[in-house]
Amino acid sequence: VVNIQNNSSRKPIPYVIPPGIQRQQQLSVNNVNLLQNEQSMSLKATDLENGQARAVFKNLGVDLRQYKVLQMFIHAESVEGYTTLKDGDVQAIIRLGSDFVNNYYEYRIPLKITDPMGALNANTIWPSVNDLDINLSVFPQIKETRNAIGWSISKPYTIQDAKGNYITIVGNPNLGQVQEVLLGVLNPDSTETHLPDDGLPKSTEVWFDELRVSDMNEQGGYAALGRIDFQLADLGTVSVAGSMHTAGFGNVDQSLNQRYLDNYYQYDIATNLELGKLLPPQWDLSIPVYAGYSETVSNPEYDPYNLDIKLKYELQHARSKYERDSILSQAQTFTSIKSLNFTNVRKLPGPNKRTHHLWDIENFDLSYSFSQILTHNPLISSDVLTQQKLGLGYTFAGQNKYFAPFRNLIKSHSRYLDLIRDININPVPSLIAIRGEMDRQFGATSVRDIGSPFSLSPTFDKYFTFNRYYNLHWDLTRSLNIDFSAVDNAIIDEPFGYINTKEKQDTIFRNLLKFGRNTLFQQTLNVSYTLPFNKFPLLDWTNVRLGYSTNYSWNAASLLALYLGNSIQNGYRKQINGDFNFNQLYNKWKFLRGINNPPPRRRNQSGNQNSPGNADQGKSKEASSDVSPVVRALIRPFLMLKRVAVNYSENGTTFLPGYLDSTGFMGQNWHSMKPGLPFAFGWQPSESWLNKIGQEGWLTSDSSFNIQFQQQFIQQLDAQATLEPFPGLRIDLTLSKSFSKNHTELFMDTLANTPFAHLNPYDAGGFTVTYFSLKTLFSKLNPQTGISQTFLNFENNRKIISDRLGEKNPYTSGKPDPNDPQYKLGYGRYAQDVLIPAFLAAYTGKNPETIGLINDNNTDIKSNPFSNINPFPNWQIKYNGLSSLPFFDKFITNLTLSNGYSSILSMNSFTSSMLYADPLRYGYPGFIDTISHNYIPYFLVPNITIAEQLNPLLGIEATFTNNLTVNFAYSKTRMLSLSLIDYQLTEMRSTEVDFGAGFRVRNLPLPFDIAKAKRLHNDLNFRLDMSVTSSQTVNNLLDAGLVIPTSGQEIISIMPSIDYVVNQRLNLHFFYTRRATIPVISTSFPISNTEAGVTLRFILQ
Repeated sequence: VVNIQNNSSRKPIPYVIPPGIQRQQQLSVNNVNLLQNEQSMSLKATDLENGQARAVFKNLGVDLRQYKVLQMFIHAESVEGYTTLKDGDVQAIIRLGSDFVNNYYEYRIPLKITDPMGALNANTIWPSVNDLDINLSVFPQIKETRNAIGWSISKPYTIQDAKGNYITIVGNPNLGQVQEVLLGVLNPDSTETHLPDDGLPKSTEVWFDELRVSDMNEQGGYAALGRIDFQLADLGTVSVAGSMHTAGFGNVDQSLNQRYLDNYYQYDIATNLELGKLLPPQWDLSIPVYAGYSETVSNPEYDPYNLDIKLKYELQHARSKYERDSILSQAQTFTSIKSLNFTNVRKLPGPNKRTHHLWDIENFDLSYSFSQILTHNPLISSDVLTQQKLGLGYTFAGQNKYFAPFRNLIKSHSRYLDLIRDININPVPSLIAIRGEMDRQFGATSVRDIGSPFSLSPTFDKYFTFNRYYNLHWDLTRSLNIDFSAVDNAIIDEPFGYINTKEKQDTIFRNLLKFGRNTLFQQTLNVSYTLPFNKFPLLDWTNVRLGYSTNYSWNAASLLALYLGNSIQNGYRKQINGDFNFNQLYNKWKFLRGINNPPPRRRNQSGNQNSPGNADQGKSKEASSDVSPVVRALIRPFLMLKRVAVNYSENGTTFLPGYLDSTGFMGQNWHSMKPGLPFAFGWQPSESWLNKIGQEGWLTSDSSFNIQFQQQFIQQLDAQATLEPFPGLRIDLTLSKSFSKNHTELFMDTLANTPFAHLNPYDAGGFTVTYFSLKTLFSKLNPQTGISQTFLNFENNRKIISDRLGEKNPYTSGKPDPNDPQYKLGYGRYAQDVLIPAFLAAYTGKNPETIGLINDNNTDIKSNPFSNINPFPNWQIKYNGLSSLPFFDKFITNLTLSNGYSSILSMNSFTSSMLYADPLRYGYPGFIDTISHNYIPYFLVPNITIAEQLNPLLGIEATFTNNLTVNFAYSKTRMLSLSLIDYQLTEMRSTEVDFGAGFRVRNLPLPFDIAKAKRLHNDLNFRLDMSVTSSQTVNNLLDAGLVIPTSGQEIISIMPSIDYVVNQRLNLHFFYTRRATIPVISTSFPISNTEAGVTLRFILQ
């Protein structure tokens, strides 16, 4: 480039700003106006051969149709040391187009050479004869002229304008999509100028500056929109709406190129009518109808194939009306939408209709919809999309009418006869819903072959579906409820192309008679039953509900791979929920009711409202007074159990690919009776069933089949219990056990006419149970070695477990391990089946001779290798009875003691071993690994963890009569993680002591005024919380006699705070936090954090 700052003293010709151009100003950071550096592009070419050019280009991607003039300053001079040029020896080239070879406009200007010996000012350096100043409309005009005379578009077509400059067009460029611009210099030959030429090389330097467009198109447009709504009494409504705009219209905030370039109009008419109003009222018909028509037309201002030639010009120069209509149709974007809907056409129940029957015509409804979208535009000659839907439904919603045949026969009111007296049945389903829906779409699209007289074959977008929906809800009795639903999706296969022959129509009709080709069937069944314990006087305190849910699905294979078969999947869920209210049981006897419900307290009758027995306190007042305190104290502990809730659930799913049979109602093929009603309603198949169906030809035998058979089983048990041994003491027990297992395998025919093979069987799952390991929580570490006695017991237990396994496993038969005679063959000191029971026995304090062993007999999906590990309840204890004692009630309003314990044993992410072998089917491992010399178990467990905490071991919460609150908690936590990969135990122990105190000062006056207002007398709350937490993590290595500390720290925190309520909207909070972390290992360093501040909270209302 050349610019004013660096080249204003250039020799022999200095750089000056072109005439009429002013340097732009820019404000600097210190508010000083600076002039920007004005510069031009310099193109220097030496020894340019005759007829050759040099140029540079730039990608633009602009639309120049809204501008009238293209301008640019150009300077040319001779190069020192080379032949001096004469005017017209070289030409400036400007090309606009999508490329510079096949589609471009070109403008060439013979250049006047600036004489360095002349007057060097702006007008001589930038002579006006060199300026690019062309009306952009010239380019479309030359295209129109060329096309009119039939000139080949692949050959350059050149004319000379009044200035003597040359205009050329090649191909089919347009100003609406100028992708690139080229600036260059040409050494013309005589064939290009038709003037005498010396044929010598030329050397020149040309400057280009300020390439720009000017004179915007200021012709505007207009737009309008409107809407009219008609209300036709109670018959319905009619709406008419429309909008339009013309080319040139745009919003005030839109740029020039954002204005519309088309003449557009759109209108739509829609009506919603209730045609039943036109029929006699006694017919009670409801016929809702929607009809609508919409049309959108867009006529572009420019020919869509020649974006810089106006469509009006093309239409004016059409040679016939047919050609004119054809041009308009190709350029126009047209869309029309027709709609007609009949929704839920049905007969309404009459005003005198009292009863509903299964056969009533009112149970039926009919729906039909039609829509057609017609489109054509410059790229698509025709796009017609027609969609029709037909739905016929039947819905019966009955009222439950339970029939109790023995109610009137048994006159006795004895509750022992309630079971027989209340036997009932509801003969009519609560809901029956059946619906069939046909949905047909037919679309044909014809794409224009632009520039060719031939038409392309249309493409089709069509489908024809027939879906059926079934729903049944039946409260068969007051306790037994049934829900069934099913979906059957089918496709009506159609011949290719237009349905324009009788043979094609007959094909569709035959497929309709067959209800189509099934592609998906799904069904679900939910059954719930409440056991009639409430009919037995001695069992009405129990509530047990059983639930069974199933699902089944059948998915059709692709038509391109029918040989790979369909896929079926089922699932089930069994659920038992039990709730046992023992208070209700105790209250059946007057004597126990008096013990269970103590008499009202004199001082605060609401002080023990949470007791479950208070609900019957009024009824047992007399009975309570007859029981002496001694008898109540002796018998009350036997009535401590108040409530028990038990929830058990079991889930199972099976996915079977490669199934060759079809489906029907309830998922069955009623001719072959496959896959069987048990499978369709949740039964989980076994391996023998798989082998049977493989042999009977149910499954594909294709050698390329590779979809895995899958099964899943999930078992969950949760239980809660509430105990109250005496008033004020509440014990909440929780117990849980969960087991999950996933099985996958490739079940396929490896060789034709041979039994199917179970390839790559793989199981994975997880196991979690509430546990009890409190016996070893407080075990001490050896001060010399740092090893706990519990860990030593773990190491010693391995030999006992090995002896037990060695005696049980027939493959070992008590033989010792030759590499380690203290252990049995295959059950060495690092065998997984040895380590897990030894670890559990040591850290639960149980006898290793009796603790349960790992079960390696995996017979089916439900087999649990940890079935011998039973759950143990965790607890939460709270006692608030001390506050009622005479010694405390004078100065304490509430005193609560608490204790909580939780322990979770987890063995997640266990997987099956590919190398497991039990050749004689003993149910024990029979293959010894040559490296570890241990049996390879069926399941590989990467680690086993126990998360245990006493939270708190002791907790105290006290509230004094002087508004002082105090709380104290001592907690202890232990986390054990045994790695069965590197055989080390990670143990994390922590203790935490929390202390908190707070008091409230009511109506505290501030010692100063706020905003000259009266002094405030509001409450001030002070709180002090302190805690000390000590933790340590160590790794215990088996048989190494070594403990490795890995982390540990002591954290001391103190957090005082003050809250002052100024008013209902303003609250002040002052806080201070000091936290110090002191590490116990040398690889860490102490950390102290201190925070203090004031928080102002203002509430906007």
